[in-house]
Amino acid sequence: MAKYINFPDWMTTFLRYLPLAMMTTLMFQNIFVVHGYGHLATVNFTALVALLPGLIIGYFRRSLMAVVLLSVLVMALMRYFNL
Repeated sequence: MAKYINFPDWMTTFLRYLPLAMMTTLMFQNIFVVHGYGHLATVNFTALVALLPGLIIGYFRRSLMAVVLLSVLVMALMRYFNL
């Protein structure tokens, strides 16, 4: 239905970057772990390793769905094998 509506240019630009902004927010939320007020955030290396294949496939395929599916699959395999 939305593809038949003519949005203004500023809204089209905003909507184009919305999935990237949402994925970036979710990515940083899971990679950096805050341990309390006044402490520096640490890196969750399991989430970082699961993200790397997703970023690589996203760079070459330009598919948000491929990034999500591959990252979830890698994270599931890492948790299954206790890595």
